Amino acid sequence: MKRIYLILLPLVLVFAGASCSKQGCNNIEAENFDAEADQNDGSCTYAGNVNFWCLPYVSDSLFTIEGHAMLRFELEGEIVDSIPTQSFFAAGGQCGLTGTKTIKRTYSGNTDRYYKYRVKGNGFITLYEDIIEISANECTMIQLD
Repeated sequence: MKRIYLILLPLVLVFAGASCSKQGCNNIEAENFDAEADQNDGSCTYAGNVNFWCLPYVSDSLFTIEGHAMLRFELEGEIVDSIPTQSFFAAGGQCGLTGTKTIKRTYSGNTDRYYKYRVKGNGFITLYEDIIEISANECTMIQLD
């Protein structure tokens, strides 16, 4: 009988200890961070920004020479925002700055996520495209030349 207790006691302690842990998102970089969670359950969600911008001469060329009145921003095959070309210019890139286009992305999994982007002009012609990495709580700058 003593032998059975010696075998069962460690099992009871393991199950008792496991029931005390709280699962949730324990990554401080996540939007849904739970300070009480001591075990990550994979539910973390992250947000990062991508900021598109160009210098005034690029905007002028796109509008005056190439005739693109509107720029459309596509991420992963989906148009997510647009801006009139004549109001799309800035002296430098900065998230949220007037004359730039800042797009927020929310995602789960890792703190970084890769996206394929396209900037389209009239007739949805692709003017710019590339793959970018967006990181949690950061702003990725894309200067269009």
